[in-house]
Amino acid sequence: MTPNSRGWIWSLVAVAGTAAAATIVYKYVTRGERGRRESETIATVETQESEDADFEWLSEDETAEAETETEQQQMAVDRGKNMLLATSGLLLMVLVTIVSLIIAWNNEDHEDFFVELPMFQPLMWIAVGIFTAASTELLMRSSRNNLRIPFLTDKAVYPHYSSDFELIRQHDNEQASEGSDKAEQNASHLAHGTSKDDEEKDSVPEDVGAIIERADELFEQDQHAQTREYMKSELSKYPSSVDMWWRLARACNYLADEKRTSDEKKTLAYEGLAAAEKAYALNSDSASSNKWMAIMTSTVGNFRDLKEKIAGAYVIRDHIQRAIELDPNDATSHNILGQWCLAFADMTWIEKRAAAALFGTPPTATYEEALQHFQTAENISPGFWKKNVFLLAQTYMNMKRTKDAEKWALKAEAVPVKTKEDEEVARDIATLIKQLKL
Repeated sequence: MTPNSRGWIWSLVAVAGTAAAATIVYKYVTRGERGRRESETIATVETQESEDADFEWLSEDETAEAETETEQQQMAVDRGKNMLLATSGLLLMVLVTIVSLIIAWNNEDHEDFFVELPMFQPLMWIAVGIFTAASTELLMRSSRNNLRIPFLTDKAVYPHYSSDFELIRQHDNEQASEGSDKAEQNASHLAHGTSKDDEEKDSVPEDVGAIIERADELFEQDQHAQTREYMKSELSKYPSSVDMWWRLARACNYLADEKRTSDEKKTLAYEGLAAAEKAYALNSDSASSNKWMAIMTSTVGNFRDLKEKIAGAYVIRDHIQRAIELDPNDATSHNILGQWCLAFADMTWIEKRAAAALFGTPPTATYEEALQHFQTAENISPGFWKKNVFLLAQTYMNMKRTKDAEKWALKAEAVPVKTKEDEEVARDIATLIKQLKL
């Protein structure tokens, strides 16, 4: 290799290295600004949660849509700028090379190689720096957008699928009669001038017990539209009833699942969240209000952008943890939190880096935490849900604890199939058993 060739190669290496270093320094210097924006996202979500909610969710919905549209427009502008800069850098490199070749060719001595010309290296350094910085930013933004669909969209919101709510339905049905009994007891105490109501801040009128009983009857009959209208009409009389507000949220959630269009689902989701927020504002120490705050935050998350979803994941976790503190014997809450932990424990290194680039600090969890909640749910009600037993086996499998995975896979297989969801889980169990070679 001639000295001129070596000089040319080392010059390009130096230029590329310097440009890459400049890009890294730029990322490091601006990390504080990105972190500030991400903190503002969390603060916005927390502020919205603490505010009193009513049925003015339509204006909030429109604001969210406007913010999302603005963000998308800004991303498009940034992408266009980066593409323009990258193209300009590339054209400048080509232009500098061509001009240098012409000058070197026209040199009478023909002894100077074009990279040795005084003007070549500084101009090429600028061109490569522009191209490298713009291309790196463009590729990083593109990779973030491409990674949105496969994993984080689903992992940011729990419970995510309609089948996850079947367990909640069973639990609520079981507690329906208990709620009626408690309401009657409260009415009896009120008749004697005393109150033992721990679920609501204000005293509960005697008629509320009958209203709740009627609402639960409609719910058990899958009359969710009627339940919603009934709750809305009665809440005008008893606006301080926590039990009525979270039942309205529940009706909206199940009714949204029945709708086909995204707009209808979205409208009901935000209405349900407003109702859950009302229940929570009336009594933040209610297990049901916390559980339905978590569930409706999840449902609304399906209509929010990725940053809001990840911020919502913190809200979901906090509310479901509080629900468990207030009612540790609710197997459904333990299962929901177990699924939450399992999803974030499953995140690969690449997924974590992508989430960090988008949000700053994504939620974290471990398989041990997921296992603890699945096991607690199973201890509370053994075999109550085929999916819970399967998730125990799946978590053990992810932890490389094969013997435990085999034991729970066989237990999951033995749980009777009662619903359509159980049929789907049975297929997953069969696949897992095949993997375990049982």
